[in-house]
Amino acid sequence: ASFDKTHQRTAMSGLVAAALIALAALPAAAGNRVLVVGGTGKVGLHVVSQLRAQGVAHRVLVRDPEKVPLLPTGTEIAFGDLAKPWTITTAMVGVTACIAVSGTSRLTPLRDVLTGRLFAASPAGNGEAHPYWSNEVGMKNLVDAAKVSGCRKIVRITGLSVGSPAFSPVALLFNTLLSISGRYHAAGENILRTSGLDYTILRPGGLSDETARGGRGRLLGTELKPPARIGRADLASLCIECVTHPSASRATFECAWSEEPLPTPDPELDAWSLQIAAAAPSCRDTPAGVARPVPNYRFAVGAFLSLFFGALSATIVKAAGGLFGLRLQPLWAAYAVASSLAFNFVRTAKYM
Repeated sequence: ASFDKTHQRTAMSGLVAAALIALAALPAAAGNRVLVVGGTGKVGLHVVSQLRAQGVAHRVLVRDPEKVPLLPTGTEIAFGDLAKPWTITTAMVGVTACIAVSGTSRLTPLRDVLTGRLFAASPAGNGEAHPYWSNEVGMKNLVDAAKVSGCRKIVRITGLSVGSPAFSPVALLFNTLLSISGRYHAAGENILRTSGLDYTILRPGGLSDETARGGRGRLLGTELKPPARIGRADLASLCIECVTHPSASRATFECAWSEEPLPTPDPELDAWSLQIAAAAPSCRDTPAGVARPVPNYRFAVGAFLSLFFGALSATIVKAAGGLFGLRLQPLWAAYAVASSLAFNFVRTAKYM
């Protein structure tokens, strides 16, 4: 992972100090609690609501104070930021499990494309809204805090396209539009896999606000393909189920709803607990503690954008020729495409 080593050492020393201070300052916080990271988001609010309904003690990590009114009255709140590891350690005092549904959707700025910064190995200078911070660095800080505080389990939501081949249409589209977020999600997943902690990684399909499945079945496994969909409320219930389900230990599940209603839906047989038990043998990360290969999303996006700008430059050359009454041969268009390809690859070479 592209995590700065100096920052890592500083963060760890800060984590230990913060944990000692927090343990002294919050003696009443001991007990079994679930920390919800991203609890003010659309999925996170469902997680908080369902934990509350089930009587499960929980705490919500909140970065933006203005979002506190979104939470139910009386919710236990800890202010913190995934980019500031000492705040996470304080929030984890007395916590035995964590449900991390945080994330960011940062549209790729044109300046990142034109300067080649989109392909930087460590885009730390691109601002805290960049997915590098929430998906990779944030997971590193969360894992470090969990180890210090004694949190034993992390349930993490990423996405169905994470781990897909680099040139698959859905992965290529999302990574081009969203600052190559799949790369940082994949890195964050591997941080969990190699952490030594218990974990469950959930890769949901497209999210919807539907609360009723309308007879559609629940799908859990390793071979789901986009554009599968799942309701946020149902995904939240799966997150909570994975906290304690023994078959969800050190596993990566893809999850969605079936496209069509089942002929004879049986809510009991379709329960998440049974789905987890059935899917676990094929979804367990074996051997344990080993990172998965991360597809070269940077190269795929770079190749796609080079072809795009090549085609654009060819169109401009052709239009300019028409404007001046010139009939350009196809060779000129081919030359424009080749020049654009060469320019883009040379321009981004130092980042790839």
